[in-house]
Amino acid sequence: MYDCVNVPGYCDKVILECTISGTVDLDFDVIVLSEIWTTNVEFYGNILPGYDFHYDLPDDSRVEGVGIYVKNVHKQREMLQFKLPNTQSARVENMWLEISNDKNKYIIGGIYRHPNQKISEFTDLLDKTLSQLSSQKLPRIIAGDINIDLSKCSVNSDTASYVNNLLLNNFMPTIIMPTRITYNTASIIDHMYYCQGNTRSENKLKTIKSGNILSNISDHLPNYTLIINKSREKATRPLVRIFSHKNNEQFLNTLNTLNWNEVVYKEMDVDAAYSNFIKVV
Repeated sequence: MYDCVNVPGYCDKVILECTISGTVDLDFDVIVLSEIWTTNVEFYGNILPGYDFHYDLPDDSRVEGVGIYVKNVHKQREMLQFKLPNTQSARVENMWLEISNDKNKYIIGGIYRHPNQKISEFTDLLDKTLSQLSSQKLPRIIAGDINIDLSKCSVNSDTASYVNNLLLNNFMPTIIMPTRITYNTASIIDHMYYCQGNTRSENKLKTIKSGNILSNISDHLPNYTLIINKSREKATRPLVRIFSHKNNEQFLNTLNTLNWNEVVYKEMDVDAAYSNFIKVV
């Protein structure tokens, strides 16, 4: 725990993608969908057995919206105190959940930010939530279709401020490759961020694995982030020399069978002779 996948795109294009965990032979703990549309909510609530479906929809439109699937083996609690307000110039749908089992507890945020809105205002709204989250010791994940191109970070001041704000709050981006690719453009507008938190369980060494899943069902690529406890991974035995009596004898016997003529007789240069010696050994 936890695997999280972010599946952005229009509702009629993500129906098959929301079962992406089956296509990659992995049951994700959390699946975040964006642009789910109000007309499909009942459908979404019934297509993935073993998952509970949470969602946030716009008040004045049947499009847009964000949904989060969570495996029903986990305890789930909506955290309304972190919800970003929806304004005229920073329209956004978002959900914040506390998800836990016997060993782990995480805060998951799913966000859909409408395109062509003020980035600076969205950053200010998000900053208030991130400030509230900073008082939480739990690890946090944010995922969603943010419609801010991270590749423009070095040339767009609003984008740079947005990224800096997340970094200042200890949220590291896990998706850094383009998520929407056309014949002429490539942009990183679907984001996932991870903040380690400050719990005792998070002090253990963890590995973060993330990337995009190639798919032509949606005009955006699904993204995933896996948080793996190092203790669960199969330990790799280090390479060491064992200086046992048997090994020493075997090494000496092998040396006696080697041809040293190139080292002793064929090289007049001492450096070249030494290089040959090392190569033979």
